[in-house]
Parts: sequence; C-alpha cells; structure tokens
Amino acid sequence: MIVRIKVNTPGGHSSTPPMHTSIGPLALLLTQLEANPRPIHLTRQSPIFKSIECAAAHSPDISDRLRREVIQASQGDETALKKVEQYILNEDAPNTKWLRSILGTTQAIDVIHGGVKSNALPEEAFAIVNHRIAIDSSIQALKNSVIDILSPVASKHNLELVRFDNISVSATSSSFTGKITLSDAWGNALEPAPISSLDSPAYKLLSGTIRAAWEDAHPGDESIIVAPSMMGGNTGSLLHTAPIMLYLKSCHTSQMLAGIGHSQTTYSVTGI
Repeated sequence: MIVRIKVNTPGGHSSTPPMHTSIGPLALLLTQLEANPRPIHLTRQSPIFKSIECAAAHSPDISDRLRREVIQASQGDETALKKVEQYILNEDAPNTKWLRSILGTTQAIDVIHGGVKSNALPEEAFAIVNHRIAIDSSIQALKNSVIDILSPVASKHNLELVRFDNISVSATSSSFTGKITLSDAWGNALEPAPISSLDSPAYKLLSGTIRAAWEDAHPGDESIIVAPSMMGGNTGSLLHTAPIMLYLKSCHTSQMLAGIGHSQTTYSVTGI
C-alpha cells in the first residue's frame, strides 16, 4: 500500500513566518513513522516457516538444537517458535535483512515534496510512503497503525488529522494550525496475496516438474528436495491473484536460509 501523508498550513511571506510551516510537521510525522516500525513475527502459516521445516527435516547441516526447536515449533510449542524466530532474525544471521522484509510489513519513505519558492511559506507538503504488507496483516491493520503512530504528533502541534476515509479523528476545534490528510496515494492498495497450499495439485505439479527437470539434467545424481518460499514484492501477484487465486513461481536458487542448512547454489533452468 502506498500511503500519502499531506500537511496543509496557511501560506504567506517568509519574512513573517509562523513557528512551523507545513514542512516542519511533515518532517516530524515521518520521523515518528520511522521510529515505530511494525513488529516482525514468524508464524507457522508462513511459507518461510514451511521452508525452515523442510530444511530441518532434510538438511544434515542444521544443528541438532535448531532442528529440535523447529520440530517442537511445528508441534505447537510457542517458546520453540519464538527461538526459531529469534535465530533467523538475529542481526548476525545470514539474509536477515531479506527475511525481515518478507516476514514483516515494510516501510520506505520514497518521495517528499513541499514549497514553490524560497520566500513563500509552503501551504502544502506531502510524502509518499511505500508499504509491503505482511501476509499475516491487512490493509486496515496498516491504516490503523499509521493513524495510531501519527496521532500524538497531530495532537501535540494542534493539527487536525483526517484519516483514510476522509473522516477527522481529531476533536473539533476552531484553533487548528493546519491539517494532516492520510490517503491511499494511488487508490490501488493491495491485500497480501493468499498463501498457496502445499497440498494443492498446482504445487505438486510445480515441485514435481522441478525434480524431474533436475533428474533429467543430472542422471544418476541424488534427487533434490523442493521447498516452498515466497517473494516479497507482491507486484507480480497483482495481475494473477484475482483470476486464479493461486500464483506459484519457480526460483532455481536456494540462498534464503544459507546458514541453517541450505547451500548457496544456482541451477540453470534448462529442461523446464
């Protein structure tokens, strides 16, 4: 979801400025947003956890302790699940940055604009914030989070806060110094793609095709294990989710969990 945060304040000449122009509160709002990232969690429903389960079952390189915790987490042990989560999200663990972006709702302030000339008070300033929503979250949860995070700044600086449905969440006042408006920037917010079942005929066909292609290209070699994963962009699924409700993609590289048992190797797609 692309969020637009817009601040409007009275204009005028820069020779007689107020305490804050529209740009100052916008900067405070963005600072507040970045200071409060969304929590990141590993859930059993995540394809990432399914991939970790696969590694624990088949990789000889995973430590016995981690393997045991993954098995216990699979059986419903919440403490074990938390330990697995802490392991893969540890700053020193491999691919932590990528895993954090996959498991949590991302946030990136990509565009900021305000003002028209150096001696005129900016009547409007706005920023565009890019979010990729976690699979265990939703558009509404993100909207609620943004409102909760920004409300204290609006209250402190006596700014009216207008939420995504164009309804003010501020107490009625005749002394507002300006207005903050939140909106879906392009009007095309996308819910997280549904999780495809590993028991579905489509997934079985895909994984079987990958194994067959490998065995075709490497006769006599040991067969391979195909593990599920997921992509974080969510862009590719935009055109596929609604019509078929199942979007599976083959990625012939296994770098995701290097360090808990997956080798960092890339295979040619010849034969697919």
